[in-house]
Amino acid sequence: MVRKVLNYSKQSISNKDIESVIKVLKSDFLTTGPMIERFEKNFSKYTSSKYSIACSSGTSALLLSYLSLGCDKESVVFVPNITFTATASAAKFLGAKIILVDCDEESGLILPKSLENKIKILSSSKKKMFCAVVHLNGQCCDLEEISKICRKYKVHLIEDACHALGAKFIDSKKRRYIVGDCNFSDFSTFSFHPVKNITMGEGGMINTNSKELFEKAILLRNHGILKRLEEKNQSDSKWKDPWYYEVQDVSLNFRTSDINCALGLSQLKRIDTLKKKREKIYQRYIEAFDSNKPYIEVVKKNDNSIPAWHLCVLRIDFNYFKITRNELMNLLKNMKINTQVHYIPLSRQPVYSEKTKNSDLKFSLKYYEKILSIPMYPDMSIRDVDYVIRSLKKIFKLVR
Repeated sequence: MVRKVLNYSKQSISNKDIESVIKVLKSDFLTTGPMIERFEKNFSKYTSSKYSIACSSGTSALLLSYLSLGCDKESVVFVPNITFTATASAAKFLGAKIILVDCDEESGLILPKSLENKIKILSSSKKKMFCAVVHLNGQCCDLEEISKICRKYKVHLIEDACHALGAKFIDSKKRRYIVGDCNFSDFSTFSFHPVKNITMGEGGMINTNSKELFEKAILLRNHGILKRLEEKNQSDSKWKDPWYYEVQDVSLNFRTSDINCALGLSQLKRIDTLKKKREKIYQRYIEAFDSNKPYIEVVKKNDNSIPAWHLCVLRIDFNYFKITRNELMNLLKNMKINTQVHYIPLSRQPVYSEKTKNSDLKFSLKYYEKILSIPMYPDMSIRDVDYVIRSLKKIFKLVR
């Protein structure tokens, strides 16, 4: 029997997904058509937000959020040290200064205390301040505490929720908030890359409850152009010309297509099923390695989160097992099991490493030294999952 390759994650495409895309391909609109608005409305309903704006990627969603809030070279943006580069680079691209914040060594989530300490240092400056928190691996950071800090110091808050569509946050009074409802933030952003909880192929979404921010983001999504169909002042005769439009701000094309949104809308209908499949796999990994703590364990689940797992991350004591992460990944690859590391801390990237104090980021560095993302995606069978478990245990037995 030829064993298939198991990747750390991959898309799950159904026949209905394919039919939805084909239907759009046969329609009159491939872009700027009705499917985009349908996807936005359904997404807004699912996430309990007032407004949703579909765009070309999760990175575009972050960039549009920063732009809409006025982030520029006079701004400072606080970003967790454990995240994909887009969380920081979208702001750095606009000229903002990036301040890295430490993360919990067990969950990888941003530490509110570290955030407040970093904000205090700059609180007397005249810089505009922003914070982008990341719901890592599919579970929520402490939105309640972080939002209190941000309100106290007048810091705009953005949720990078690219890992966490379908997750819920539980506050101190046990109230539940679905990620994307923007009860604690100005914007929530999502990615629909193939490995995410649902996919558009490539694509993103921005959520907000502010009509003003919604209108700003809509404008910026399409070159800063205000079209006749969006006219604001009908008494001005120039708006009566059918071809008339105005470039009211400097921006680029961040639009997505009806093709992508057809896939996204179809996937959204299955999100709860996809979520349950990931949860089942995640729980099997937890049970398999529960007796191996603290030398190998699945990343800690926080009490204030009902996760929608995007990644299954193991924390491994490589020193205890006398094996390097590189050696382990290569052994697994030979067994047709592909793994990954999420993520290399931003403080170790050349573009962010200058003037970075590692002593301020010690817990996130400890998190990084132990992590490995193992296969978890909806189309994995229990047989596949058990093969990953057996393979890992076999390696650890051999090298110990």
